[in-house]
Amino acid sequence: MIPYERQEAILNLLKGKKFLKTQALSRELFVSSATIRRDLAEMEKKGLIRRVTGGAIIIKEPKDLPYDYTNRINLEQKEVIASIAVTLIKDNQKLFLDSSTTTYRIINKLKKFANLTILTNGIHTATKLCELNNVEVYLIGGNINKSYFNIYGPEANQNIKMHYSDITFISCRGLSTKGATDSNEGEAALKREFAHNTGCLVLLVDSSKFNVTYFNISAYFDDIDVIISDKALPPDIRDIAEKKNITILYEFQLINK
Repeated sequence: MIPYERQEAILNLLKGKKFLKTQALSRELFVSSATIRRDLAEMEKKGLIRRVTGGAIIIKEPKDLPYDYTNRINLEQKEVIASIAVTLIKDNQKLFLDSSTTTYRIINKLKKFANLTILTNGIHTATKLCELNNVEVYLIGGNINKSYFNIYGPEANQNIKMHYSDITFISCRGLSTKGATDSNEGEAALKREFAHNTGCLVLLVDSSKFNVTYFNISAYFDDIDVIISDKALPPDIRDIAEKKNITILYEFQLINK
């Protein structure tokens, strides 16, 4: 098991127990206590857990999950979502892509389209898009989040106001009856700005985020046109979406309002 996989396993174990001793993690993952301590030290630097005497506790709501971590979890669900999302795209369109690792999965599926123009706040996203000859790439200016490799802040929000997209694809940290939410205020504000300057706002959300709520609202149901997930929405969220005339797509199925 490589470090990233082991650290993901540690995080999942802590989610169930809240606190675990180093020795218990060592036994569970069949590695030495020294290896666990190194993993915990690295995870603490990333803001995922907090080390305490003899073990670790999970941080309930870390401010930012590092990009290299989020880009390695729920990959199957993200691929399903990206495969559905790309069916909405046509030649010659102008797109907004946020910096999420879910949206990032769309990029490899864009080669078949002609003459796309894409604006993003994701540094990794922009770099990957530059590999495609059929895409004109624009990167928003503003503050850089060094943990998530994205751009946000007042300057970024002003930059978005100068552009318009046919479709905007965003993700979120949680989706509940309150709407789409994120832990980072700057990220949420940027997504709200995206919503005001697009013909179609598409929310990409994997099922692990259902009925999870964070402090900052990044998209209201009134602003969302399409929700794409790997599974059917929970009934309470689905009911609101249908009342708001939102198209729901999951597992290549289309549910009309």
